[in-house]
Amino acid sequence: MSLKRNIKEGALRHTIELLIDFYNDKSSVEVVEVINLRERFVNFIDYLLFNTMPSIINIITIIVYLLYFIDGYIGLIIIAIVIL
Repeated sequence: MSLKRNIKEGALRHTIELLIDFYNDKSSVEVVEVINLRERFVNFIDYLLFNTMPSIINIITIIVYLLYFIDGYIGLIIIAIVIL
């Protein structure tokens, strides 16, 4: 989870280092909303990188293996059976 922590720290550092003019134009509620939005974005990226992408890579690897190493027609039949 080092990547997630680095993203969080970088986003927080960016928020802290913003010019004072940014904060003068915003209410404290708006600043908190921006911080919460940042947190949701980090969680979304975390979900994509660590949950969705490995599954997609596995599916693509299986499809390539079935189509390349096994006869293409049999591979397509197996893929169709798994999908259905």
